[in-house]
Amino acid sequence: MIACRQIGFAIIATTLTLAAVYIPVGLVDGITGQLFQQFAFTLAGTVIISGVVALTLSPMMCSKMMNHQPPGRFEIWINHQLTRLAHAYQRLLTATIDYRKTTLVIMVVVLASSYWPFMQTPSEMLPTEDSGQIFLFQPLVGSSDDTSEQKMIDNMNQQLRQIPDIEHVAILASSDFIRGFVTLKPWDQRKLSALKISEMINARLKVGGNIVFTGVIPAIETGGGRVVTVMVLISMLVVILMSKHWHKKCVRLRIRFSNHRCLIMQEAR
Repeated sequence: MIACRQIGFAIIATTLTLAAVYIPVGLVDGITGQLFQQFAFTLAGTVIISGVVALTLSPMMCSKMMNHQPPGRFEIWINHQLTRLAHAYQRLLTATIDYRKTTLVIMVVVLASSYWPFMQTPSEMLPTEDSGQIFLFQPLVGSSDDTSEQKMIDNMNQQLRQIPDIEHVAILASSDFIRGFVTLKPWDQRKLSALKISEMINARLKVGGNIVFTGVIPAIETGGGRVVTVMVLISMLVVILMSKHWHKKCVRLRIRFSNHRCLIMQEAR
């Protein structure tokens, strides 16, 4: 119980800090949140349950299972291996500190060698998928009257009819822009991908005088990150407040421990 009281604050602080880090991951918008929601909430719940077990069940089990009998061969072998591992880590840490320039050179080489794989690794959340839908957008710059706007729309319809892989076209016009939605034929009825057809539409409409921006509508919306940004800020605030609180607690415990130690030494004298 004495050991539990000594490390109880560290267990609580670590548990709440990890939970504050994992929970915002499950609140991300879009496909990112859908992929990592179960993972984040499972980890957060596991960490909280682990902290409760560490403060309640583990001390009770230690008081019942631990005894003062001489260690057996297996326990002696485990302790010997742990001691060897601690000595090896100590030697490695000492060499790292003694040869700082060599350590910095190795670190720079590792970082420099990771630049090319980092740039070659795909950075998209999901691979590009052929959704069979393409959007068109043309801003109306300057003074565009109804006649010129109708000519642009007619040119769009004329150019899009010449592409055999297009099934439906919907064009919406306003005073500021022209927006269109193109639905392609099913995959088994066309040879070109949606990306290739989007590039073809862009090239054809530019020849006709339209300045159009085209793109494939994604099959899954990725969403934004406003919720996770707020939650990360809240988590950082919680961690900062907790660190200050537990720092004060630790200082008080050290003062009490030092005072108690002084009293014991005085009584011994």
